[in-house]
Amino acid sequence: MIFTSRKLDKFQFIAGAYYYHNDGFYDPLGLHGIAFGGLLYGFMEQESEAVSGFAELTYQPTDRLTLIGGARYSREERTAWGTYSPTPISTSSLPRLGSPVTYDDVTPRASVRYSVTDDDDNVYFTYSQGFKSGGFNISALNHAILPF
Repeated sequence: MIFTSRKLDKFQFIAGAYYYHNDGFYDPLGLHGIAFGGLLYGFMEQESEAVSGFAELTYQPTDRLTLIGGARYSREERTAWGTYSPTPISTSSLPRLGSPVTYDDVTPRASVRYSVTDDDDNVYFTYSQGFKSGGFNISALNHAILPF
């Protein structure tokens, strides 16, 4: 969802919010543990849920100069499940691997733009920071479950 204002004299703003949900799984058809005299099936699953919101204000004090400032808040929670089993199992019965992990951050953005010509040729300077949450490598969790 994004909202953009009309130009209010020398000001304009934009604000928005996002929601994201994802279920990922690693359900290999390959069998593991043959060296232990048995066949084992590996099942891993990861769930992610994220929300974010942002706002940005544009101020144009002159016809040629534009100043922009804004910030974004992001929050993501991730959970992983996994196990090995000698028989195929329902993934709804997977045990949780550790606690859910939460990542959050506020990231700023600032920009100064100057129109050098009437054709909108401009020079600008922008400063911004980014954010990327972490996660689980669910295909590698199998090594933590069984001592191969």
